[in-house]
Amino acid sequence: MQEVLKKYKHYLIVLVALLVANEITVPLYEAITVEQQKLFLTTKRVAKTEAVIAQTNAIEMNEVKVMVAKKKAEALFFKADSESQLKLLAQEKIESILAQSGCEFSAITWKGNQPLNEEITEWRIEVRYNANPSCIISATRNIEAATPVIRIGDYVYGGKKINSRPNEQLRGTLELKLWQSKVVL
Repeated sequence: MQEVLKKYKHYLIVLVALLVANEITVPLYEAITVEQQKLFLTTKRVAKTEAVIAQTNAIEMNEVKVMVAKKKAEALFFKADSESQLKLLAQEKIESILAQSGCEFSAITWKGNQPLNEEITEWRIEVRYNANPSCIISATRNIEAATPVIRIGDYVYGGKKINSRPNEQLRGTLELKLWQSKVVL
């Protein structure tokens, strides 16, 4: 038996080396590869997280800018909870602008509204008044410069006869747009 062992001794060493390689080295290599992949993914996650943390200052600055813009936008809208409250506020504003310009107010006709989103609604109004040419110019400027914002969509000016006299009476019709905010921004 000893002779057989001596004869196949070098085969036995190769078999033990193959067995060790197959049972220990290969699983160990696979485990190391899996751990390296996990480490690579973890470092990528850490890098992404650090980038997000670094951007927090920029996000906070943008938030401050948005808050400032919201404060500025508050003055542009008529703030009213109900339709009747809005109509009263808008009519008072338009009448005061026309009176300040020296125009004679005739009538306001509400043409309807269109919701832009759940908080903001656009209203269309037709305003008729009598005035001289300088009053019409003044009223137009004052309406465009008013806060809350009132914009002129369309206009019609006319009279019996238009001369170049500054005290001539004309009829003016303005189609105005204004915006209602149902909530405070």
